[in-house]
Amino acid sequence: MMRRGSARFPWVVVVGLLCVGGLSCGREKPGLTLELRADKTRYLLDEPLLVTVVFDNRGTEDAPLIVVPAPVIGILDLEITAPGEQAHRGPAIAPGDFGPGRFVRPDVQVRPGGQYSTGMYLRDLAGGERRPLRSRPGEYVIRAHYATPERWEGEPVELWSDPLRLAVTEPEGVDRRAYAVLQKGAQATDGKIWGVGAERKEYYEQVLREYPESGYACYARHYLASRYSYEGSSRRRGTPEGAAALRRSAALRLAVAEEAGDTAFGVSAALGAGRTLATVGDTARAQAALEMAFTSPAATDEVRRQALSHLRDVESGYLHHASRLAAKQIRTPLALRLDRFAQALGLSVGWDQQTKTVTVSGPKVMAVLQPGEDHMVVNGKRVEGVRVSVKDGQVVVSPSVIGPLMAAQLGRDPAERW
Repeated sequence: MMRRGSARFPWVVVVGLLCVGGLSCGREKPGLTLELRADKTRYLLDEPLLVTVVFDNRGTEDAPLIVVPAPVIGILDLEITAPGEQAHRGPAIAPGDFGPGRFVRPDVQVRPGGQYSTGMYLRDLAGGERRPLRSRPGEYVIRAHYATPERWEGEPVELWSDPLRLAVTEPEGVDRRAYAVLQKGAQATDGKIWGVGAERKEYYEQVLREYPESGYACYARHYLASRYSYEGSSRRRGTPEGAAALRRSAALRLAVAEEAGDTAFGVSAALGAGRTLATVGDTARAQAALEMAFTSPAATDEVRRQALSHLRDVESGYLHHASRLAAKQIRTPLALRLDRFAQALGLSVGWDQQTKTVTVSGPKVMAVLQPGEDHMVVNGKRVEGVRVSVKDGQVVVSPSVIGPLMAAQLGRDPAERW
């Protein structure tokens, strides 16, 4: 089970609200704020960084969002100021047209009192030259920026978070020795320390073998796992060697999840481990890893959406069959404890002994389920194709129950798969 934090990942830093002085705030949505979070405040040189972006609706009206969890189309991006440099924005690529009629439509509706969160990796591009983002010591200042595109049908919105300030320090002692090994790997490849190229494997393995206690070891496991995943799903797909590579990848990712605990990085590792275990047909452990990712306090809404998608794939057997490791697609019905998933979503579960019905409720959700029935009612809408039962005194459900609850909480149609 994932630990609740660790000595190496001790804090969650929360920074930022709406607009910052000197910036144009004329298009802000009343009550809608933007926050930027990181797992800690101090990082080593070239240490990977996964930040969390949170939209918080403190107003009295629904706030529609187009959510793109990467700085690629100019809707949600990051501004980074490296030591001694001017502020640098993510790629400014104009948004395209989305949805029917070539007009942009919102992905989610953040209800009053509600939130939506997603994660973003900071990889490189801290200035005009292309190089690793945290390749020099000093203070880095990061701000999240959200703006609706020009073809937005509603009132334009532009938000900035307050600055997130992170200190990047030179590695010392065992960290310095591990960093020197990683630098050799960078020199032998494309100049970057982290990646999934085959040439880097020996350097990651050397770090894990000689400097397992260094601050870089967790990331060496992560990228080594990514390399094994690539080998198992691409070059050796469908072979015994490929299956062994995928199992090695899953073991490494589970180790990262254990070490990093309830942090954005730990949750990402658990999510990857669950998907990889599903690929090799290890249904029970895949379910356990994906449940860890979904129920972690550090999980974002986007992580939970992905975890739910993978749980559906575990149940359908799709990933295992697509890996060419299974002769046919085999369905394995899952039984998820409703109380654990509801609690992760901030919902309450009740039981009516007289009517033998289960209720799931929250500020934006009211659902009624009945054990043995193949449908449920969410916010007055009938949803088909669900499974509900009672096992050992616990209400257990199929993934098809959790999806509508998430959708309703995020202002989407609960009857529409998401």
